[in-house]
Amino acid sequence: MDEPGAGTPPAEAPVAVFVADDPRACEERAFVLTAVGIPHLVALAPAGHVLLVDPAHAAEAREHLARYAAERRAPPPSNNTTRRAAAD
Repeated sequence: MDEPGAGTPPAEAPVAVFVADDPRACEERAFVLTAVGIPHLVALAPAGHVLLVDPAHAAEAREHLARYAAERRAPPPSNNTTRRAAAD
């Protein structure tokens, strides 16, 4: 009798797409991945709190996280249009 899993290639190890000391930062980015439907796992590792994804989703996850980081850095939109409309 064959052993369970015999002939099945081993699954690839998850890939870390974000690492932080603060667990809230990791959870925040996990929420981003949840919103776009990318399966993930938050784990505690020697490097800190780690956001892990399947290697097949790593590039897409990194892209979404990069967009999220850019949005957080962007200045808020100007209210000049709103002020002009209210003055008319």
